[in-house]
Amino acid sequence: YCCTYCHCSNIGNGVVIGAGSVVKGVLLPYGIYVGNPARLIKKRFSDKIIRILESISWWNWSDKKISQNSEFFSLDLTKLSDDELENILSRIQ
Repeated sequence: YCCTYCHCSNIGNGVVIGAGSVVKGVLLPYGIYVGNPARLIKKRFSDKIIRILESISWWNWSDKKISQNSEFFSLDLTKLSDDELENILSRIQ
C-alpha cells in the first residue's frame, strides 16, 4: 500500500514501513515505522544483532556467497545465544 516519502529522508537497511505512513527524516536500520509522520514503534532485532547485520552487509554479497551461506538466512537470530551467533558468524564464507 502507498507510503509517502519525502526526498530528504534516509531509510536504513531492513526497515519496515506501515501502509499509508508518511516517511520524513532518518529511519534507523531494522526499525518498524508507522504513522503520519512515521514513528519507530519497535526494533526488529536487538542492537547487537543490528550491528552484526550492518557489519556483514549480506545484501551486497554475490549470489554464490548467499548460496554458500544459505543456513544463515533460515535462522531466527532472535533465539540464538551470543555464543551461537558468534559461531555462525565465524563460519560465514
